[in-house]
Amino acid sequence: MNTNLIWRTEEAQLLQQLREKAKTDSLVFARLNALSLAQLQELEGHGTGSFYNPQIKANTGIKLLKKLGHEWVPPDEPQNIEQTLGTSTVASLGPVTPPSHRPSFRFITPRQASALLLMGGLTWMTWQLWGPRLAFTPNAQPLFNLSKPQTEPGHAAKPHSDPSDDIAISSLNLNALQPMPSSAAVGTAWTHSPKPEVSACDGQLRHASFAYEPAHPIKAGNYIHFLASQDVSLCVRDQQNQLTSLELKAGASRSVYGDPPFLVHSPKWSSLQVFFQGRPVSGIPDGAAHWLFKTRSL
Repeated sequence: MNTNLIWRTEEAQLLQQLREKAKTDSLVFARLNALSLAQLQELEGHGTGSFYNPQIKANTGIKLLKKLGHEWVPPDEPQNIEQTLGTSTVASLGPVTPPSHRPSFRFITPRQASALLLMGGLTWMTWQLWGPRLAFTPNAQPLFNLSKPQTEPGHAAKPHSDPSDDIAISSLNLNALQPMPSSAAVGTAWTHSPKPEVSACDGQLRHASFAYEPAHPIKAGNYIHFLASQDVSLCVRDQQNQLTSLELKAGASRSVYGDPPFLVHSPKWSSLQVFFQGRPVSGIPDGAAHWLFKTRSL
């Protein structure tokens, strides 16, 4: 690279004329030659300060002239150029485009791309969290009521269903969504069997109930144990009038503690296995609704 060069006004005008004659836009021409628009405009005689020194500017302009088909001829008399301050040797020249003057048309940097990706991710997460809530308006009415069938003229509309049916269906669906217990033998499980009324275990029924006392007890009588062979419901009332209502699924078991005697009511005794004072209870007829379990001394 020749260091004794200077970019003159004649070369600047010639460069602009050749570029316009080639019908090339200044921004496109600068991009094709890895220049900024400000550097190209300075080479064409408009503006200053886009190059490190006049040598870089002149050599860059000569290359552009050559690309446009013009062979640059040095002038007869060499021109005096400014020397670098405080140095006797010419410093090695860097690339044509200095790092401090990056073209404004360069592609997005990795940091900008990361910022755009982060903003896009936050926008997507915000829409996932709040979009359905914003889109749903409980009080909005649809333009067309598609849930109701259109009634043709001459046909009477069908009577509306009983609201109690909808309530029953909704209750059934909610019960179906209840999680199943991990082990049916541990604790109770809710079923769709009818729950015994509180009046079915009224303490006044003690005198009208069938009484039972174990023949050979082996355990204390402060609790009574139930094992269900089928889905069954029952209620238990102890001497202190503490009421316990149970709904057992098939295979489930439960013990009820309290002060004896225990008044027990169940509509399906055949589905229950009862243990009292350590002994299984047998002989309970299915038609007997109430039984009173009394303790016997050990």
